[in-house]
Amino acid sequence: STFYTEADVADGVPEANLAAAREDGRTEDEGWRVRADGSRFWADVVITALRDDDGALEGYAKVTRDATERRAFERELVRERDDLADELAEVFERVSDGVFGLDDEWRFTYVNERAADLIDVDPAAARGEVLWDLFPAAVGTTFEEQYRRAMSEQGPVSFEEYYPPLETWFDVTAYPSETGLSVYF
Repeated sequence: STFYTEADVADGVPEANLAAAREDGRTEDEGWRVRADGSRFWADVVITALRDDDGALEGYAKVTRDATERRAFERELVRERDDLADELAEVFERVSDGVFGLDDEWRFTYVNERAADLIDVDPAAARGEVLWDLFPAAVGTTFEEQYRRAMSEQGPVSFEEYYPPLETWFDVTAYPSETGLSVYF
């Protein structure tokens, strides 16, 4: 209990860790620990039960690593990821084009509001649906030909095409990736 915070000692964390090591042979834990000078550090701890040849418990081996820098780095990565996700969401909100995403099996993974209005679909209902099932009239058209070309050549394609069921001309750019296709129109 020497290295644990007062709160952890009060909550029985040291005893629980020893019990887990005794029962399972070893246990791992992460949390705040206390140095001899009273300062705190984030620790990665492994406690292993030591047994004699007959299996009787003789004691424990404990390895405590200072993981303060790693934890700070991980927290910074999470913060940066969340910031990027927020920024990307803002970008998609500002895009005036219709945008939809397809996976490599032609299933919708994303439909922005503008796309939903232009192609008359509910974004939530479209997710997971196959493009060709929702738009069977697109099969055999320039839309299918160009989307398949973009995926097979792994290069962007741009084209203009009229889609009779919606009585609309579309100016389309499709950007492929290994996992699917992003379509802007």
